[in-house]
Amino acid sequence: MNLAEAAEKYRKHRLIPLLLGIFLLGFSIRYLAAGPRIGPELDTWFHYRMVNYILNLGHVPAIDPLAYYPTGRPVWQTDLLGLPFFIAYTYKLISFTGMTLMDYMVALPAIITSLAAIPLYLLTKELLNKKTGLLAALFWQIIPSTLTRTHAGFIDKETLASVYIFLWLWLFIRSINTVDEKNKRTFITPILAGIFMGLSAWTWGGTSYFVLVISTSVFLYILLNFHNLSDSLGYSLILMTLFGALTLQVVQQPRFPLSIFFTGLIYMGLTVLSLITGLLILHGQLTLKWGEKKSREVIGSAFILFLAGSGITGHL
Repeated sequence: MNLAEAAEKYRKHRLIPLLLGIFLLGFSIRYLAAGPRIGPELDTWFHYRMVNYILNLGHVPAIDPLAYYPTGRPVWQTDLLGLPFFIAYTYKLISFTGMTLMDYMVALPAIITSLAAIPLYLLTKELLNKKTGLLAALFWQIIPSTLTRTHAGFIDKETLASVYIFLWLWLFIRSINTVDEKNKRTFITPILAGIFMGLSAWTWGGTSYFVLVISTSVFLYILLNFHNLSDSLGYSLILMTLFGALTLQVVQQPRFPLSIFFTGLIYMGLTVLSLITGLLILHGQLTLKWGEKKSREVIGSAFILFLAGSGITGHL
C-alpha cells in the first residue's frame, strides 16, 4: 500500500479514530485532573449507599433509615434511582476483575461523561453536519462548566443523564426525518427515543428542562406549519411519549405515576401535543376515506365523548 492509498483509506475511516481521540482527551482531563479519589459531595455518598443496598439486598429499601430521622426517607417516592441501579448492575459485570466498588465509582464519571461525546456527535450531525458534530463533541470534553461536575470521583446524576439525553434527542430528531407509516420498522427509532427519555427522567431531574424545550418547539412548529404537517412528526411524538411513560412506570412508578402525563405541568404538554398530532393524522386518513366533512363530524363526536368521560370519571 503506497502513501496515497493509505491516505485515502484513512480519509474514509477517519471518524472512528477521531471520536476515539476525543473520548481519550475527555477521559484524561476528567480522570487525571481529579485523581483517583472519591469526592466529598453529599450526593456521591448517597449514591454509594444506594448501590450497596442493591448489591447486598438486591433492591433499594422503601425507607432509608439514615435520612429524615426518625421516620426515615421514602427514597422510592422522593429520589431518582436510575444512577444507583446503573452503577450496581454494571459493576456486577466487571466485578470478576477484582476492582473494588469504590474504584469503579471513582472512574465511572470520567468514562461515562466522556462517552457522551459520541451521541452528542450523532445529534449535532443529524441537525447540521459531521464537522460541526465533531466540534460539538470536542467542546463537550473541555467546557469548564461541564468538567466541574463530571470529573472522576464526582458521582452525580448528570454523568449518566448526559448520555441518555443526547441519545434521546438524537433518536427523536432522527425519527422525525425517517419514520414512514408504510415501513413499521422505522417506528423502532421513536420507541427507543421514548425509552431513553424515560431513563433520562429516572436519572436526573434536569430532564424536565429538555422536555419543556421539546414541547415548546413542537408547539411552535405546529403553529407555523399547521396546514403542512408531516405524519412522521405525529407518529414520532406519540410513540416517544407513550414509551417514555411506560418506561417510567416500569422503573419507578411511585416517583412517576402515570397521572403526571395528564396533570403534571412538565409532561402534560407532550400528552396534549401527542393528542393534537394524533387527531391531525386521523383527520387526514378519514378525509381520504370519507371526505373532510364526515371526518370532522367523527373526530368532533369522539372528542366530546372523551371530554364527557373524563368529566364523569373525575380525570378532567
